Amino acid sequence: MFENVDMRLTADLLETIREQLDLSKPYVAWDFINIDGKKFDSDLSLKALIQLRESYYALLFQQQLASLDQLFDTNKDEARKLWYKFYVDAAIYFRDEFIYLLCVKRNTWDKGAADNYIKIATYIRENRWPDCVPFYNEIAENSEVPAEIRAQSQIVMAQIIIYYYPETSLVSGFLESAAKHLPHTVEIKRAEAEHLIKKGSYQEAQDLLVQTIASKPADYSSISLMGDCFFVENKLESAEFWYNEATRVNFLQHHSYKRLLNLYCLDTWIKDKEPLILTLLEKIESRPEVFLSEHPLIPIDRVAGSFENLVIYDSYRELGLAWLVVKEWDKAEFWLTKAIKLQPLIAPAYLNIASLYKENGQNERELSNLLKALQVDPENFDAHMALADYYDRSNRKMEALDHYEKSISIRPHWADWVYNFIGNVYFSIDNFEKSEHFYQKALDLNGNQPVYRENLAGAIEAHADALTTKLQFDEAQSLYLRAVQIDDGADRWNAFGTFYMKKEDWHQALECFSKAIDLEPDRPDIYENIGDAYQNLDRLEDAERSFLKALEIAPTDDIYANRLGVFYYETKNYKNAEQYYREALAKNPSSPVYLQNICLTFVELNELDQAEPFCLGLIEKEPSNGYALNLLGTIYYHQKKYDASINCFIKAIDVDPSNIIYYENLSSSYRETNQFLLAIGALEKAHQLDPGNDVILNNIGVLYFSNGDFGTSIEFYFKALLIKPSTSLYLKNIAASYDLLNEFDKAVEYYQKALEFDPDNAPLLNAIGLMLYYKRDYGQAITFYSKALGLDSNNGTFQSNLALALNGNGQVSEAIEAYREAIKLKPDYYLNWNDLGILLYQIRNFNEAIECYNQAILLSPTDAVLYVNLSLALYESDKAAEALNVLSHPQLDNETESRVESLLKQAIPALF
Repeated sequence: MFENVDMRLTADLLETIREQLDLSKPYVAWDFINIDGKKFDSDLSLKALIQLRESYYALLFQQQLASLDQLFDTNKDEARKLWYKFYVDAAIYFRDEFIYLLCVKRNTWDKGAADNYIKIATYIRENRWPDCVPFYNEIAENSEVPAEIRAQSQIVMAQIIIYYYPETSLVSGFLESAAKHLPHTVEIKRAEAEHLIKKGSYQEAQDLLVQTIASKPADYSSISLMGDCFFVENKLESAEFWYNEATRVNFLQHHSYKRLLNLYCLDTWIKDKEPLILTLLEKIESRPEVFLSEHPLIPIDRVAGSFENLVIYDSYRELGLAWLVVKEWDKAEFWLTKAIKLQPLIAPAYLNIASLYKENGQNERELSNLLKALQVDPENFDAHMALADYYDRSNRKMEALDHYEKSISIRPHWADWVYNFIGNVYFSIDNFEKSEHFYQKALDLNGNQPVYRENLAGAIEAHADALTTKLQFDEAQSLYLRAVQIDDGADRWNAFGTFYMKKEDWHQALECFSKAIDLEPDRPDIYENIGDAYQNLDRLEDAERSFLKALEIAPTDDIYANRLGVFYYETKNYKNAEQYYREALAKNPSSPVYLQNICLTFVELNELDQAEPFCLGLIEKEPSNGYALNLLGTIYYHQKKYDASINCFIKAIDVDPSNIIYYENLSSSYRETNQFLLAIGALEKAHQLDPGNDVILNNIGVLYFSNGDFGTSIEFYFKALLIKPSTSLYLKNIAASYDLLNEFDKAVEYYQKALEFDPDNAPLLNAIGLMLYYKRDYGQAITFYSKALGLDSNNGTFQSNLALALNGNGQVSEAIEAYREAIKLKPDYYLNWNDLGILLYQIRNFNEAIECYNQAILLSPTDAVLYVNLSLALYESDKAAEALNVLSHPQLDNETESRVESLLKQAIPALF
């Protein structure tokens, strides 16, 4: 048969097989045979063993199929029972090829009777294990099946859950039930070890696997599991050792080689192990699974839909996905395309390459491959789920929901998982009530999955947030309460507290935050929220302690140092604010916010020179930050560097031409440089942005007023008044403009209109009195000045004006007393002294008049008129020499002396 055969080695190999082959357990007979790789691993031995194994199973299946035919001829019901026994055995031991052959046989007896059962053969072959669960569950619940077989079915379901389910809460129940009928078996111990690995109990798993390996040294599965244990611990060299050991014990099987491939495909190893990977692929390809559809011993013709060997197909896929993880797109595409070419009528590789295009953002190619997957396998759960995800991301929500619903019909035992995704879709479109409904359905089906509870509470909380935004606090409050009852975690209580903060119920907020911190004592964000609540309660020491605690828990986190800075800034402790802002900046030098905060602190401290460099640093980081440019302009404005401030405000406007404040600030700088037209122009642009802003219109009027254009100022004051007719300020401004136009009647009219809205405004009463004085209506002027003084009796200006009006009205005595009172209130105002002196002079009280003039001269030594008045009083007192001697007054300077002499020569020529 073969040339150059080592017949002794061949005989030794066959004898090794014969001695170990346990025909009492035909399905697992080959799994526990120790075929020493070092001794027998050669192409010739491998081919011989593969042929021998195929012949063994072909003979086994031929005999079973023949026995079915023989029994069917005599007792159809018993034949169907035997058929079910063979089917169960094949399913328990994953003999997908034989399941297929059995189903073809059954359909020759009863057309279509095995159409459902044949699906599990496809699922096993394509590793679609979750789809197998209903079949194994049927076996486990069938009381006519022997207890040991039902237990093995439970073990299979436990293994499927361990490797393929989102969570593993059901595993313990299955294994405990199975152990009642299969205690201390290798299968139970292996499954328990797999569960321990999944839970992270690696040492316990290793201890259990040592036991299984000791009892079955040829059990390559247990040896490979030991490798898995080290793999998940990231002890890669140890994992490699155990996988190689499994191939040495049984070099015929391909499973341990595939585990090695999986190990080498790890993102940290794949590039270094690439040469070994190609060698591994050759080894896997040369070790096919048992494949019997065309075996001459099997009396069933190969038909459409029979299986191909998918071992190498799966290896190509695994390699492609590994390159995808490390973002080697071309290599990933090469291997996935290779898999598709090998098996174009199988769905998984299409789904994998769709993932590649998803990562690359190639949406059309992603969709195309997802649709191909669905085309070749319309009932593929993963294809429907992937399409649902695609449509969800593409904002085609209804199509996404359709595919999720289809997924449930295909894999109803995963309904909880899919309901959760449906909840996510509704959550993404803010349909919180629908999302709550589906999260609740997921939770009802599987209460052991924490994410369902979290999502349900999250949807209720989001619904509450939406109601809070609409100020529907009562409805929101009940939802927040329900959320914390469902998911009593720190995050939920924290959100509940945040709700109360928005409601400004600081005490309730504090209570919620306290519950949150009791659950998670090391959460700096919750301490920060507690600090906010205390600050709003004006419990500043407690607030300070809370903010300090947050920083203590997260000392390297800049945000908590900054929050302390904000606290001190808001409580006007600017030195401390500066300290913590600087600390935040040191922790995160790239943050422009901290530069801005330090700058604002120095502005509050009026240390503008210190503020300037931080603002410049902020602008250096963010040249297009309009706020920063405006802030720098404001600093320059207060430093009286108006040209620099103008430049900053113009740049801020270039960045954000819609910001009214920038135009207003620019206008202020122009005004300070007496560029009134430019100042007006800036405000007019602000007005264009906000035509209904009465303040801007009033400010334009003020600029025209300052520029002496009182008529135009009145126009803008009136425009402002049209928008807000009850504004006293605008009426006063109109009156002031009429005053300077000498239209005193109109000035009085608008002052009085202003008074209607502000009847207790003393300055306004004084202004009306002034207008009436100008009109020489002294009696009315006296009335309004008196009213002003009634509201503000300590106002020296009002008292002076009253004295003037009294004098104008001929009430000299009253005027004198009014001036005396004005001088008490404003002793440094020289005109009061002079005016009182004049009245005293008129009633010939020259001595007191002289005292008043002297006091006025002390306060204003350059006013020549005061000296003349003094001289006149002295002259009328028959003190001519002293009157002339005024020219030698100690307060006189040369220039004033000349003016005084000139005036005296006109007033009292007799002196000269």
